[in-house]
Amino acid sequence: MDIPGFVGWSIKKMTRSEYDHCFIVLDAKKGTILESQPNRMNGRSGAHINNLSEYAGLPMVFSNDYISATQSVMMDEALDAFVGIRYGFPDIALLGIKLATHWQPKFLTDYILDEHRMICSQLVAQFGANFGKDWRCGQENPQLVTPGMLAARIK
Repeated sequence: MDIPGFVGWSIKKMTRSEYDHCFIVLDAKKGTILESQPNRMNGRSGAHINNLSEYAGLPMVFSNDYISATQSVMMDEALDAFVGIRYGFPDIALLGIKLATHWQPKFLTDYILDEHRMICSQLVAQFGANFGKDWRCGQENPQLVTPGMLAARIK
Protein backbone atom coordinates (compact mmCIF):
# COMPACT_ATOMS: atom_id res chain seq x y z
CA MET A 1 0.00 0.00 0.00
CA ASP A 2 1.12 3.57 -0.58
CA ILE A 3 -0.01 6.10 2.06
CA PRO A 4 0.80 9.78 1.71
CA GLY A 5 2.66 11.60 4.49
CA PHE A 6 5.98 11.84 6.31
CA VAL A 7 5.92 8.44 8.03
CA GLY A 8 5.03 6.66 4.78
CA TRP A 9 7.78 8.52 2.95
CA SER A 10 10.23 7.64 5.76
CA ILE A 11 9.35 3.95 5.59
CA LYS A 12 9.87 3.89 1.82
CA LYS A 13 13.19 5.73 2.00
CA MET A 14 14.64 4.03 5.07
CA THR A 15 13.63 0.48 4.14
CA ARG A 16 14.10 0.93 0.39
CA SER A 17 10.51 -0.18 -0.15
CA GLU A 18 8.13 0.64 -2.96
CA TYR A 19 5.29 0.39 -0.44
CA ASP A 20 4.92 1.82 3.04
CA HIS A 21 2.07 -0.09 4.66
CA CYS A 22 0.60 -3.57 4.90
CA PHE A 23 -2.03 -5.38 6.96
CA ILE A 24 -3.75 -8.73 7.46
CA VAL A 25 -7.29 -9.09 6.11
CA LEU A 26 -9.16 -10.88 8.87
CA ASP A 27 -12.64 -10.89 7.29
CA ALA A 28 -12.86 -10.00 3.61
CA LYS A 29 -16.66 -9.70 3.64
CA LYS A 30 -16.69 -7.21 6.52
CA GLY A 31 -13.39 -5.55 5.53
CA THR A 32 -11.85 -6.19 8.95
CA ILE A 33 -8.06 -5.86 9.07
CA LEU A 34 -5.25 -6.10 11.63
CA GLU A 35 -2.59 -3.46 11.20
CA SER A 36 0.10 -1.52 13.01
CA GLN A 37 0.45 2.14 12.29
CA PRO A 38 1.67 5.32 13.93
CA ASN A 39 -0.86 7.74 15.38
CA ARG A 40 -2.49 8.98 12.21
CA MET A 41 -5.54 8.51 9.99
CA ASN A 42 -7.74 6.92 12.67
CA GLY A 43 -6.11 8.38 15.79
CA ARG A 44 -4.75 5.02 17.00
CA SER A 45 -1.14 3.99 17.38
CA GLY A 46 0.31 0.50 17.27
CA ALA A 47 -1.44 -2.76 16.43
CA HIS A 48 -5.22 -2.56 16.24
CA ILE A 49 -8.28 -3.77 14.36
CA ASN A 50 -9.45 -1.44 11.60
CA ASN A 51 -11.52 -1.50 8.44
CA LEU A 52 -10.27 -1.68 4.88
CA SER A 53 -12.58 1.23 4.00
CA GLU A 54 -10.00 3.54 5.68
CA TYR A 55 -7.84 3.01 2.60
CA ALA A 56 -10.48 3.34 -0.13
CA GLY A 57 -8.94 4.70 -3.31
CA LEU A 58 -5.32 4.08 -2.34
CA PRO A 59 -3.17 1.76 -4.50
CA MET A 60 -2.88 -1.76 -3.02
CA VAL A 61 -1.68 -5.23 -3.88
CA PHE A 62 -3.17 -8.34 -2.29
CA SER A 63 -1.77 -11.79 -1.65
CA ASN A 64 -3.85 -14.92 -2.14
CA ASP A 65 -1.82 -16.66 0.57
CA TYR A 66 -4.41 -16.60 3.30
CA ILE A 67 -5.12 -18.20 6.64
CA SER A 68 -7.50 -21.13 6.20
CA ALA A 69 -10.98 -21.34 7.66
CA THR A 70 -9.87 -24.07 10.09
CA GLN A 71 -7.06 -21.83 11.32
CA SER A 72 -9.34 -18.83 11.63
CA VAL A 73 -10.95 -20.46 14.67
CA MET A 74 -7.68 -19.73 16.52
CA MET A 75 -7.59 -16.15 15.26
CA ASP A 76 -9.32 -14.50 18.23
CA GLU A 77 -6.69 -15.85 20.60
CA ALA A 78 -3.92 -14.70 18.27
CA LEU A 79 -5.47 -11.25 17.95
CA ASP A 80 -5.41 -10.83 21.72
CA ALA A 81 -1.64 -11.31 21.61
CA PHE A 82 -1.14 -8.72 18.84
CA VAL A 83 -3.63 -5.92 19.47
CA GLY A 84 -1.97 -3.24 21.54
CA ILE A 85 1.64 -3.87 20.51
CA ARG A 86 3.32 -0.45 20.25
CA TYR A 87 4.36 0.98 16.90
CA GLY A 88 8.06 0.47 16.18
CA PHE A 89 9.24 3.92 15.08
CA PRO A 90 12.91 3.14 15.85
CA ASP A 91 12.65 -0.11 13.88
CA ILE A 92 12.12 1.90 10.68
CA ALA A 93 15.47 3.66 11.06
CA LEU A 94 17.30 0.60 12.33
CA LEU A 95 16.01 -1.60 9.49
CA GLY A 96 17.14 1.12 7.11
CA ILE A 97 20.62 1.18 8.62
CA LYS A 98 20.82 -2.60 8.51
CA LEU A 99 19.66 -2.74 4.87
CA ALA A 100 21.87 0.13 3.69
CA THR A 101 25.08 -0.81 5.44
CA HIS A 102 24.66 -4.49 6.27
CA TRP A 103 26.02 -3.41 9.68
CA GLN A 104 24.69 -5.95 12.16
CA PRO A 105 25.99 -5.31 15.67
CA LYS A 106 24.22 -7.38 18.30
CA PHE A 107 22.56 -4.40 20.01
CA LEU A 108 21.01 -3.26 16.71
CA THR A 109 19.75 -6.72 15.79
CA ASP A 110 18.45 -7.35 19.32
CA TYR A 111 16.53 -4.08 19.27
CA ILE A 112 14.87 -4.85 15.92
CA LEU A 113 14.01 -8.40 17.00
CA ASP A 114 12.18 -7.19 20.14
CA GLU A 115 8.50 -8.06 19.58
CA HIS A 116 7.18 -5.47 22.05
CA ARG A 117 6.88 -2.97 19.20
CA MET A 118 6.34 -3.61 15.49
CA ILE A 119 5.89 -1.76 12.24
CA CYS A 120 3.19 -3.09 9.93
CA SER A 121 5.36 -5.53 7.97
CA GLN A 122 6.81 -7.05 11.13
CA LEU A 123 3.27 -7.55 12.43
CA VAL A 124 2.12 -9.21 9.20
CA ALA A 125 5.14 -11.51 9.00
CA GLN A 126 4.90 -12.50 12.69
CA PHE A 127 1.13 -13.03 12.52
CA GLY A 128 1.63 -15.29 9.51
CA ALA A 129 4.38 -17.23 11.31
CA ASN A 130 1.94 -17.94 14.15
CA PHE A 131 -0.27 -19.71 11.58
CA GLY A 132 2.52 -21.57 9.79
CA LYS A 133 2.84 -19.11 6.91
CA ASP A 134 6.32 -18.23 5.72
CA TRP A 135 5.97 -14.53 5.10
CA ARG A 136 9.57 -13.83 6.16
CA CYS A 137 10.55 -13.00 2.57
CA GLY A 138 13.88 -14.79 2.89
CA GLN A 139 14.72 -13.11 6.19
CA GLU A 140 15.78 -15.20 9.16
CA ASN A 141 13.20 -13.52 11.42
CA PRO A 142 9.77 -11.90 10.81
CA GLN A 143 11.02 -8.74 12.56
CA LEU A 144 13.39 -8.11 9.63
CA VAL A 145 10.62 -7.92 6.99
CA THR A 146 9.75 -4.61 5.31
CA PRO A 147 6.57 -3.63 3.43
CA GLY A 148 8.51 -3.73 0.16
CA MET A 149 9.64 -7.29 0.82
CA LEU A 150 6.06 -8.42 1.37
CA ALA A 151 4.88 -6.66 -1.79
CA ALA A 152 7.74 -8.17 -3.84
CA ARG A 153 6.77 -11.71 -2.83
CA ILE A 154 3.34 -11.37 -4.47
CA LYS A 155 4.19 -9.43 -7.61
